[in-house]
Amino acid sequence: MEATRKKILIVEDDEYVLGSVHMLLSKDGYAVSTATNGELALNTCQKEQFDLAIIDLKMPGMDGIQVLKGLKKFSPDTMVIMMTAFGSIQNAVEAMRSGASDYITKPISAEEIKLAVQKVLEKQKLIREIKALRQELEQRYSLNRIIGKSPKMQEVYDLILTVSQADATVLITGETGTGKELVARTIHMHSNRKGKPFVAVNCSAMPESLLESELFGYEKGAFTGATSRRVGKFEFANNGTIFFDETSNMSPSIQSKLLRVLQERELERVGGNEVIKVDVRVIAATNKDLKKELAEGRFREDLFYRLNVFPITLPPLRERKEDIPLLATSFLEKYSKAMKKEIREISQDVLNTMMGYHWPGNVRELENLMERAVIMARGDTITYIDLPKTGLETTPTKEVHIDFSDNKIMELPMEEFLDGCEKTYIEKLLEKNKGKIDQSANEAAVDPKTLYRKMKKYLLTKKAFKTTPEE
Repeated sequence: MEATRKKILIVEDDEYVLGSVHMLLSKDGYAVSTATNGELALNTCQKEQFDLAIIDLKMPGMDGIQVLKGLKKFSPDTMVIMMTAFGSIQNAVEAMRSGASDYITKPISAEEIKLAVQKVLEKQKLIREIKALRQELEQRYSLNRIIGKSPKMQEVYDLILTVSQADATVLITGETGTGKELVARTIHMHSNRKGKPFVAVNCSAMPESLLESELFGYEKGAFTGATSRRVGKFEFANNGTIFFDETSNMSPSIQSKLLRVLQERELERVGGNEVIKVDVRVIAATNKDLKKELAEGRFREDLFYRLNVFPITLPPLRERKEDIPLLATSFLEKYSKAMKKEIREISQDVLNTMMGYHWPGNVRELENLMERAVIMARGDTITYIDLPKTGLETTPTKEVHIDFSDNKIMELPMEEFLDGCEKTYIEKLLEKNKGKIDQSANEAAVDPKTLYRKMKKYLLTKKAFKTTPEE
């Protein structure tokens, strides 16, 4: 029972009242301590944390208000109920202003004090839950959730931190699955609007008529079925942030109305004439090239420039492959914890396969893959047998050739040079072993599947190296 874990301090100079309240609350399962004066109460609170303090207002020496103020200095989360035989509005106001949660007068009935304690402790529980949720939300959308050590992601971090405090309109572009909404929420959580609403709208998920009603709201009788007034997303997001995903899918009519909101900071509900002022930060996202959409007449030029005040481009995962191990490990920890599994690592073969994959679904695809891998895992390591049997295939690359006698090889990008070295190694290995995969893989100390994958990457076939038929 939760009540047994609640610790209560009673501060009262009247020993009869002190004993009565102590006995009453102890019977209800609370851990109760007592103090007969203010000095003793503060000394006790410095040594021990209490969930609730019940303090008499009128005591010799240090009175209840002084005890309350002293307590709040080093234990601000402790709830306080003031009690006195000299109840008055002035006393109640002063106690509440000083941080008391409730105020009861003597003589106190058993039911009255039990109800007051229950009400205050429920309020404390709610406050703690809200605080925990807020901390979880801030952690969830902190920069630590946007994982990546690559130069391109470092640029994204810098842009997020720069624009968060600027309150400017932001346009986030990137392929599906690159984390555009996560970036938008992170900007919001690091802005001055973080305590206000963040409202996400998927512009491709609703037809034009429904999207208009969702965004701007409607008046009673505006259309069939409009039986009462409804506040739209813009009004709901007032003083906060509204995020438009798949912005390029907006109809010309919606684009025109959105432009007005951005320009005038005002709107009208569907079927209404009242002009409603709104203070909303707009963050838009798209997986399409809006300049191309503009050139082909599908997107308004004036709206584009209103949205494109501060552009952020998210790189696809294939362009920041050095981040794959970090992301995979993060998802491993996330889903291992969620599924209560003790999976410590990902095998090198799996990481090698991931590094060679094209990732058309980007970070979202990697997360889905790791969730499935954790589900299927039987040991403490993610191995090949834990991965999906389809979908994780290396995309063949162009022909790679390195001439080591050419001094210009040092001018090549490192990745191209290393690919050339790896291809040359595999060619020599297969030539030595006459195309025998198992023997070659054994000498290279890799899994045969890894060798097959790398051969596919470099467009190599074992047939090209066979001089005699394999047994």
